[in-house]
This record gives sequence, C-alpha cells and structure tokens, in this order.
Amino acid sequence: VAVNMLVAEIPLKYTQFDLTQNEIFTVSEQTREILSSMDKDVTVYWITPQGYEDVYVQKMLDVYRDLADRLDVVKIDPILYPSFTSSYTTEKLYDNSLIFECGDRSMVVNSTEIFVYDLSNYYTTGEYSESFDGESRMTAAINYVISDDMPIVYTLTGHGESDLSVDMEDSVVNQNIEIQSLSLLTEGSVPDNCECLFI
Repeated sequence: VAVNMLVAEIPLKYTQFDLTQNEIFTVSEQTREILSSMDKDVTVYWITPQGYEDVYVQKMLDVYRDLADRLDVVKIDPILYPSFTSSYTTEKLYDNSLIFECGDRSMVVNSTEIFVYDLSNYYTTGEYSESFDGESRMTAAINYVISDDMPIVYTLTGHGESDLSVDMEDSVVNQNIEIQSLSLLTEGSVPDNCECLFI
C-alpha cells in the first residue's frame, strides 16, 4: 500500500507512456513552453455528467496538469448545475466540453471541436473518420486566457476580394489571432495595431 501511494505521487511523465498509434497524448514543444511559463492561475471547468467522462479528455487533462503547476481542473455536472455554462456562452455545450478561465478572460471549447469528424466519404461509402484534436484546442484556449493582448490580422476588403476559407479562418483563430476586415476606401490607412495585412 505504501509503495502504491508513493508511486501515485510520481509525475505521470515518469510512470506512463504514450503508446497510441499517432502519439495523441504526446504534446508538442510549443505546448510544453506555454504550460511551463504560465505565470497565472487557470481553471478548467470540465462539463461532464458523473460517470460519462471521456477517457481521451481525462488523459489529456492529466498530461496538462502534470506539466502546469498553475492549472486546476474542476468537474461540473450539467445535470446538477444546469445553468453553470450560461455565464460563459449561449451555445449548447455537449458532454466533455471544457471552459478555460483566468481572471476576467474565458474561452469555451465544445467537445465537437475536440473530436473532429470527417464526413467527406460518408455519402459515398457510409463511413466517416474521427480524430482527436485535444492538444491544439486546449493549448490555444490556455494561451488565450493568459494573454493580455491578441495580435490582429486585417483582411483587405472593398475591391472584390474573396472571403477567407473556413479552414483558413479556423487556423488563424485557433492561433489566438483576431481577424478584422479593413477597407482602405473608408479607413484611409492601415491601423497601427495591424500585425499582418492579408491581401
């Protein structure tokens, strides 16, 4: 019993190994840097009914907690606290969604963003694929709530330009970069807070 209690106190990185095919629980160096340099307390509210915790989300949260001393995970049962999420979002949150909070800043990561379904072959073959996008969503959320200023990318409009594709827009937003439209016909010049101008 004493040995088991002692082993339980050892960080997971020394006692557990990622043997999944794509090493989905092995986080990138960028994530490690963000977590190790956290100078603010971050609370993650895990929205899940008791007994319905997803093992992938559980494992990833364990990895993050092991790498970040200032990260706290709190389970919220939506059956017991049905109005808890209303102060963070008006959208429907599915089981195993996450809410990241640091001070006045918060970000919601719905479970539909963590588990990504590719239905491109569904209508021809009846099959679909599922992927786990936990690291990119969780790291982006943490980076967002601990950052004071977000870089801004302006997209030029007013000359018949095409809109950004959904994939491109998602990629930019997932990096915690704000996208704003800019028409030089009305503004006259590029704003000083423009980090990048997308033409």
